[in-house]
Amino acid sequence: MILNLFHAEVNMKYLALLIAVLFIGCSSKEVTHSSPILLKPTKTITKLDSIFFTNVSLFTDEDRIYILNQNPAFIAATDKNFNLLWIRNEEGNGPSDLYFPEQVKAFKEKLFVLDHGNQSLKQFEKTSGDFISSLKIPEPVQRFRFDVTQEEHALFTVFNAGNNENVIKVNRIGEVIKRFGTTFPERQGPNRQMKYLQLDENGNLILIGASLPYVELLDHKGESINRFDLSKYEPIKRALDSLEVNVGEASRNTIPTIITDAQYKEGKLYVSFTDRIGLDRGKARNLLVIRLSERDCELEAIYKFQTGTEDDHFNPKYFHVDAIDKKLYVQGLVTRYIYVFDLPET
Repeated sequence: MILNLFHAEVNMKYLALLIAVLFIGCSSKEVTHSSPILLKPTKTITKLDSIFFTNVSLFTDEDRIYILNQNPAFIAATDKNFNLLWIRNEEGNGPSDLYFPEQVKAFKEKLFVLDHGNQSLKQFEKTSGDFISSLKIPEPVQRFRFDVTQEEHALFTVFNAGNNENVIKVNRIGEVIKRFGTTFPERQGPNRQMKYLQLDENGNLILIGASLPYVELLDHKGESINRFDLSKYEPIKRALDSLEVNVGEASRNTIPTIITDAQYKEGKLYVSFTDRIGLDRGKARNLLVIRLSERDCELEAIYKFQTGTEDDHFNPKYFHVDAIDKKLYVQGLVTRYIYVFDLPET
């Protein structure tokens, strides 16, 4: 009896030691994420063709950068050194005109432009900028990133959608051919919608919340594959805990945005966010890098920009990851400059 008790006590000690080792290992792994990687720009672009930037959207391919500016409205192509190749700056409500455009995406040999002011999806040739077509979007959609399927069907998030209908798929002639989406665990609502979307390399749809930081993967049928909660990471948890309102009860216009934008590239989700770091904005972090798959979601790195301007203290106005040349393009929230950073190996 005494011997059994002795063995039990020894086993409990070993178990406690094992738990302590595991805890320390997990804690050490998280500590590596708390030290931001400092990024200094290799280039700063203040204007293009004598036009200063307002709100931009960027996209890149092997040789070019495509720049969409909101006001004055223009779509332009440059080489990778920002030398202008062509520009279209016709504003208005004509078929080829732009009016408060929001997003640009290059797909195959075309540029797709979300022309929010005209509630349309415009297509232009990548090489020349020549106008191809204009598609009327059948209902109001959100101004955030959209995506295009292999069949050139467009995916948008919509306003005030009902349960599981916050995403629409629109075909080439402007018809809604599918409604699907997801709900938050706290139930759906205007303050709790998934606002950002993107397709991954497998055709799965990645949906990201703004006020509640959930990431959910849906398959091509609209069925949920997995859901991840980004609030388990300190920068996002700090922002969520600092909210002075109840997200479920407050009016729509009073809910601060935590996730300001997100982009998926080659197994990684890049997330810009409102870092509620306190009064010392000099400590603000700017971008999170999250390794994302169907089974796993793990914070990989935190970036902090060092541009020497007020932009360092806030989330980017816009950003784009060039996975081909390993570059990060960022528009500053204050100056509206476009910064080019080398993308670190993580």
